[in-house]
Amino acid sequence: MRSRYNYSDLDEQIRHYINGTLTQEEIDQLWAELLRQPEYMEYFKTSVNLHAVAKEEQVANLPAKQEPGQNPWVRLMAAAVLLIAMAAGFFLWYDQQSVQVVPEAIDRIELDIMRSAAEVPEQDQQPLQQALMMVADEQTDQARKFLDSLRSAAHSGELKIETVITRAVIDYNEGHYAHAGELFEQVLNRPDLSPGQRERAHWYLAQALLRLEEYEQARQHAETVRDIDGAYYRAARRLLDQYDMMDNYN
Repeated sequence: MRSRYNYSDLDEQIRHYINGTLTQEEIDQLWAELLRQPEYMEYFKTSVNLHAVAKEEQVANLPAKQEPGQNPWVRLMAAAVLLIAMAAGFFLWYDQQSVQVVPEAIDRIELDIMRSAAEVPEQDQQPLQQALMMVADEQTDQARKFLDSLRSAAHSGELKIETVITRAVIDYNEGHYAHAGELFEQVLNRPDLSPGQRERAHWYLAQALLRLEEYEQARQHAETVRDIDGAYYRAARRLLDQYDMMDNYN
């Protein structure tokens, strides 16, 4: 699962949390990331401990006439100690708040121009590549019109299927997940799919279903992709690993 933070980002988030400058949404995102990334949780605990030790030493060296409660570092140390306690009860707190860890869909579907073109007869490869290049260049309106024309004129089932897949990818990348999912399902209902087209349609549909929060249906399609053991096997395996993590935490 891709992380929102690297360690530099995590340090910054911890600092802002201690200073009380995170919004509630940012706090929720930080806790969710710590839950998804066990190594970040360990780093978090270590970092907070170091903050606490450093500030305790500074407080110990305050002049006798200065009230510790008046020093900002005292507040920082108190916040750090509180964070340690919160980390210790982290999983219980998350359960009480009913926060769920769920698999994440990919941001965009990147079309493999060569693989898509290889699925159609040789005489159809050039116009399909032209359509795919339009999509790659983000000329989506022009690509839609070209794909509609290409689909209407297509004589081969393979080309018709590729035009539908490509149209669905455009919808997905523009956030129209429900319509994209419907198109991928239409593709899967065809009896003349090649193995490569079937694998891609299952994988892309799994992503659309994740976006629609249909997690169990998405899992089923990811399992199908894993069982096909093709080009998307590793991606499907990583997604199913996220499901295993979700089952362990939720």
